[in-house]
Amino acid sequence: MDNLLLQIASRVRKNQILEEDLKILNQLFFSYYEDSANFSLIVVLAGDSLNRIKKAIQLYQKKKCPILISGGSIHPSGEREWKWYSNYALEHGVCSSDLIIEGESMNTYENLLNTIKIIQKKNLSFSRIVFVSSSQHLFRVSLTLLKVLQIESIPICYTFCATYARNMTKENWFFSNSGRKEIASELEKIVKYQLTAYFNFSPSELNF
Repeated sequence: MDNLLLQIASRVRKNQILEEDLKILNQLFFSYYEDSANFSLIVVLAGDSLNRIKKAIQLYQKKKCPILISGGSIHPSGEREWKWYSNYALEHGVCSSDLIIEGESMNTYENLLNTIKIIQKKNLSFSRIVFVSSSQHLFRVSLTLLKVLQIESIPICYTFCATYARNMTKENWFFSNSGRKEIASELEKIVKYQLTAYFNFSPSELNF
C-alpha cells in the first residue's frame, strides 16, 4: 500500500495521472458527504485557509453549540492558527463562551490527541462530535482518530464534515499545479503516518 500511494503521488506531481489513480483518489479524498445532524460539539482542525472555520460557523448557525478550534502552528500572517480562526469566528457571530481552544498541536495526530484530552480533562459530555476539515485531509483524520481513541480508551460518537476549496473538488483538482501538489502531499503524509504508527490500515479495508 505504501508503495502504491507513493507511486500515485509521483504520477500526480508529474501530471501523469492514470484513470485507475483517479478511482483510488476519489475514494480516499472525495467520498465524504456532510453528515452534520444531531451534533453537540464542532471540532475544527485549523489550516492555512479560512474554509474550515467558515464551515464550522455555518454548522454553528444551524445549531448553537461549542466550537473547539485545534491548531498551534504559525500561519503565514504570523498568528497562531487557533488565534486566526478564533478571531474570525468572533467577528462572525460566534459567542466567546462557545469557543474552546486547543493551541498546542503541530500536526494532525496532536490535533486529535489533544482534543480528546481536553474533552476528558474538562469532563465534557457530547452526544455527537462533528470533525471539520478539508476533504483531502479527512481520510488521514479518520484513521488517526481511531488510533487516538484506542490509546485514550474513550468512547465517543462522531462524524465528519468536509470543506472544499474552489480548485480542490473532485472535478477540477487535477487541472492546477496547486491542486496536484496538495493531493500528492497528502498521499505522502498518509504513508508517513502509516510508517510512524499514527494509524494502521490494510488495503483490504478499501475497495481498490
